[in-house]
Amino acid sequence: MLRKPDEYNKLLEENKKLKNDLEKFRQQSGLTPNDFLIYDASPTGILLAGDKFIIEYANKALGDIVGLPAKEMIGKDFRIWVVEENQELVSDRYLQRRKGMAIPKTYELKVNSASGEQKNVELSTAILKGSFGLKTIAQITDITEKKRVEKSVLDSQQFLSNLFESIQDGISVLDKDMKVIMTNRWMEKMYADEMPLVGKKCYEVYHRRSELCSVCPTIQTINDGKPHTEIVSYVKGGKQEGWIELSSYPVMTEKDKISSIIEYVKDITEHENATQELKKTTDKLSNIMRAANDGMWDWNLVTGDVEFDPRYYEMAGYSVNEFAHRLEEFQERIHPEDREYVMKEAQEHLEGKTKRFRVEFRFRRKDKAYMWILGRGIIVDKDNDGKPTRLMGTHTDISELKKIMNDLRKAKEKAEESDRLKSAFLANMSHEIRTPMNGIMGFSELLTEGNTTPEESAEYLKVIKQSGKRMLDTLNDIIDLSKLEAGQMDISLSENNINDHFDYLYKFFHPEIQHKDIEFQIIKEHPQEEVIIKTDHEKLLAILSNLMKNAIKYTRRGKIEMGYTLHKGEIEFYVNDTGIGISKDRQNVIFDRFVQADLTITKKYEGAGLGLSISKGFIELMGGKIWVKSASGKGSDFHFTIPLNRKTEEQKSSISKRNQFPNMSKIRKLNILIAEDDDSAMFYLKEILKSHCKKIFMAGSGIEAVKIIEENTEVDLILMDIKMPDMDGFEAARKIRKMRPDIKIIGQTAYAMIGDKEKVLSSGCDDYITKPINKNNLIKVINKHF
Repeated sequence: MLRKPDEYNKLLEENKKLKNDLEKFRQQSGLTPNDFLIYDASPTGILLAGDKFIIEYANKALGDIVGLPAKEMIGKDFRIWVVEENQELVSDRYLQRRKGMAIPKTYELKVNSASGEQKNVELSTAILKGSFGLKTIAQITDITEKKRVEKSVLDSQQFLSNLFESIQDGISVLDKDMKVIMTNRWMEKMYADEMPLVGKKCYEVYHRRSELCSVCPTIQTINDGKPHTEIVSYVKGGKQEGWIELSSYPVMTEKDKISSIIEYVKDITEHENATQELKKTTDKLSNIMRAANDGMWDWNLVTGDVEFDPRYYEMAGYSVNEFAHRLEEFQERIHPEDREYVMKEAQEHLEGKTKRFRVEFRFRRKDKAYMWILGRGIIVDKDNDGKPTRLMGTHTDISELKKIMNDLRKAKEKAEESDRLKSAFLANMSHEIRTPMNGIMGFSELLTEGNTTPEESAEYLKVIKQSGKRMLDTLNDIIDLSKLEAGQMDISLSENNINDHFDYLYKFFHPEIQHKDIEFQIIKEHPQEEVIIKTDHEKLLAILSNLMKNAIKYTRRGKIEMGYTLHKGEIEFYVNDTGIGISKDRQNVIFDRFVQADLTITKKYEGAGLGLSISKGFIELMGGKIWVKSASGKGSDFHFTIPLNRKTEEQKSSISKRNQFPNMSKIRKLNILIAEDDDSAMFYLKEILKSHCKKIFMAGSGIEAVKIIEENTEVDLILMDIKMPDMDGFEAARKIRKMRPDIKIIGQTAYAMIGDKEKVLSSGCDDYITKPINKNNLIKVINKHF
């Protein structure tokens, strides 16, 4: 809007007057233009005002506070930016200061910026006198952020103070001389009779003692700088009132030195009283259970923990808490034949199919003997969804009762037990035995018909050999597992060149793998040197072979990698594959017997599910451990460790190569008697030995074997079958040993069960070999004795 000429001229006059006044002030005050340049550069707001606080000069920092260019503030009353509640204060002090009254030079107020933001500022003013009159110079500092920080600190302090006072347990802060320097209300209420608490020694006010307590967590904390907790009694009115849990925590300086100690006090009188009452009740119940010959258990279904009372351990010969409170520990002590039945009955009760859990089973005592237990239980707790969370019950020793019952029904129960074992065996193994047996019988029948070509015959024989090997593997697995579970498996330590083993395994498995779309790789950490360790040769190869067989079985395409790495004190082997993988919920059971990674594939992939269980048993027997990392569809990564015993270069040089064909020169000098009642076994032994030994004698029974030895003194060696008609191999060996103490006898049997080796050797045999007999193994055994 255009101004009238009179108004415009008036403004020019006023502006001219302000400039003249400012210049006059500058000249008379002695300020130079450079002084104003300094003011302009100052980070603090500066203004010069004349009458009525009209701004004659303002620097940039003041403009930034108000939110306007400094030149736009010239000629305006500074108070227009001051908030309403502070305007009167500014006016009063402005007038009082101009009158020479003694008032504070600095004070805080709030101003509004051009953007509407309210700011906290600190205002410092001074009066300048001269021929130019009275001028007010003011320094204005933005303290908005400072005020915000101060408020935040105050709020935090108030919060911590409220928190400190509201905690429903006692808190006491002590200095290093055990003197109380701060407490909360709980402590003041707890020790009201001892008030004031601050300034006194803690043992004086809290325990009414004149010297340090004999058991004091605070002293321990001062000594070692660590938290400590003790349960101590407290006294009121001259007598013990209850119990407190006293915890002491160090407060450390930046130089890791203790500056003070926080004592945290919790009144646990009710808890301790309840604990004492519970102990009395438990002791009473324990005595009742002892009289009833019972032990109690409490199974937490959520955590898997199982609590056992002292009588539970005692009745089985264990010390209290001798084994962990875990379901797995309990299951491991159940007789293998009863384990599945016990857990099945428990599951049916948990599913609501039975009103009570009731089972009779055999439980392994500490002395390895089994006792009969009557287990009874019932669900005592459920969650909001009605799912059982807790099962409690008792165990009663019914061994004596069972013995009486067994004596009365021995014949019947023996038959039933035989039936049950037979059914269980057939259920687990029928597929693994019938399938290769079908192959052997079917292709043998095709061969006997005589209508096959040479190529077909060779292929049929290959199938028969593979089927026989598969069935033999299954039987060997069963035998190994039974030895492991009975603790009768032995370890035979010898020096092993790991790189040689890997070369052998690569050559062994490569032909099978190369027919599949799989890359096979062997990783040796030290390929150019002999890596010698002392361990069980056969078991190590069995473990690696089991893992390789699984990898090949479950991998259709991709890669299989086997390798090892050396660590301090142990060697770690691994077998990785890109196969079907193992789901997370199955990984904890794959090392159990008869278990495969996925129950839905047991018909698709052959195997009894014994390999991993046996491998785990071998590894643990050799002092190592095994684990797996896997996911469904992403392959499996098996690792196991065994102790590492490295050998010196001198020791390495004395180690002979393994897997070489045995030396036949010794056998060519021998006259050998084959005592065997099975025609096919007799024929097999004769065929593998006839071209290598001097002469062969044959006997179809123990009686015939004894007679041949009586009549032929030139016999050097007897291959004695243990199970023969008329007279078994044990008796025949004893009779022959009396006649010929010098003759060598090697027992051979198809049983290979626990204790057979000792029985064979004690009968007079020099050695022992299991059927089916491998030619190389037989030659090695013979060479040991000649």
